[in-house]
Amino acid sequence: MKTLSVSQPWASVICSGIKDVENRQWQPAEVPGRILIHATSAKVPQYFENQPDDYISSVKNCRLMGQIPEYKEMPYGSIIGYVDCYDIVKDAPSYWAAPGSTHWCLKNAFLFDEPIANVKGVRGHLFDFDIDEDNLPAAQKVEVQVPIIKGKNLTMPASKEVIMNVEAGGKELFYDLDFLFFNIFFAQNFTKKIMS
Repeated sequence: MKTLSVSQPWASVICSGIKDVENRQWQPAEVPGRILIHATSAKVPQYFENQPDDYISSVKNCRLMGQIPEYKEMPYGSIIGYVDCYDIVKDAPSYWAAPGSTHWCLKNAFLFDEPIANVKGVRGHLFDFDIDEDNLPAAQKVEVQVPIIKGKNLTMPASKEVIMNVEAGGKELFYDLDFLFFNIFFAQNFTKKIMS
């Protein structure tokens, strides 16, 4: 089955159904359809969230809201799920579409209950992994936790780490409010997709 190597945390964001475009500087000869997502062995660097990047701030919010695991708990060097790549374009209408890149449009993301560990990936092109597409390991669509606006109240989901911090007496939450609009925008569009 065709497999795409993606570094963390992006692999987890894709398989959690949050990131609907993968940006590449290359494209295959044809749209690949269903592909496995391989999380590379490169660990998320400690300074990751300190970089001045809109996407990174959105990922930080996703982590704090419990939409993706803590970086140290993410699987590495593993195939973690699959997604349908239904189109490859230059102008995808997605928040995740980086200008100047080729946009792999993604939908129907699933995360394996248990990652397929110790898989060496290949950078720069799709690679074949010997698995039957009709007999994939148990997987699930991740229930995405999103902010809820009700009247004047904003209810924020929180990861276990954030909840434990609050229960231990922590008085501050460090969501990146500059990019919270994305998480709220995502929540509104995610709800529309579910209801339609």
